[in-house]
Amino acid sequence: MVNDFPMTQGDLLPLIDQVLLNGDDSVRDLTNCTVTFRFRMYGDDPSLATERSATIVGAPTDGHVRYSWQPGDTDRTPLMLAEWVVYFPGTLPETFPNGRSDEFPSGYIRVAIKPKL
Repeated sequence: MVNDFPMTQGDLLPLIDQVLLNGDDSVRDLTNCTVTFRFRMYGDDPSLATERSATIVGAPTDGHVRYSWQPGDTDRTPLMLAEWVVYFPGTLPETFPNGRSDEFPSGYIRVAIKPKL
């Protein structure tokens, strides 16, 4: 799973989307699940994370999710950490990406927000 996503400060496009994978690289079945996108600026206290509704794209068995940026989401620079949270029936959560990465900070989607001119 590619975990780098470039943006420009204040932009709302492109939307961010991914196919969620299990630890064995098989596609995660999202049948009967809800998904959120959780994010915070690198260095911020984890309690400052924002969690918003995401969309399952196409068939739930395809594991494809998408988040539509909201005004204010990308106003700060330079690095945002993000993750998808899948809630299974009974509100059981699982967080993605769930694999290991050799890059710092590992285990997150890194949204690199460059300053606007």
